Amino acid sequence: WLSVGCVAANAPTEQSASPAGAPPATVLQIMNVLTSPASEVVFSSVQTVASERGVENVAPKDDQEWQKVVDNAVMMAESANLLLTPGRARDQDDWVKMTNALIEASVASMKAASAKDAEALNTSFDQLYSACEDCHMKYSPQ
Repeated sequence: WLSVGCVAANAPTEQSASPAGAPPATVLQIMNVLTSPASEVVFSSVQTVASERGVENVAPKDDQEWQKVVDNAVMMAESANLLLTPGRARDQDDWVKMTNALIEASVASMKAASAKDAEALNTSFDQLYSACEDCHMKYSPQ
């Protein structure tokens, strides 16, 4: 019962469950830990590869690979939600619009991957890339 006592002693209280002050992660940390790795999985999931064997279209091959793309598109959308929290949002105008564009683009990728539609997923990349590039042009990552 010693382990139960340790767990109870470390359990969050109402007071510690919602700490006041700055969020624990910075925008850059969210980008580096959540958004960028997830985007790499999504962007690399559908490609056209040229090799000595010719041109080959690459896409997820089974349910597990498609689910990995879905999961990472979800991660992108949810990491964008974190960018809207107080203490992270740079302003209430363009920052919010651009972050919402990332959420919408991530959801488009998620829906395409859920439908196992490689063409729609590839099409969603333009929207996704624009959302990222537009924001990074205005708010260079810090």
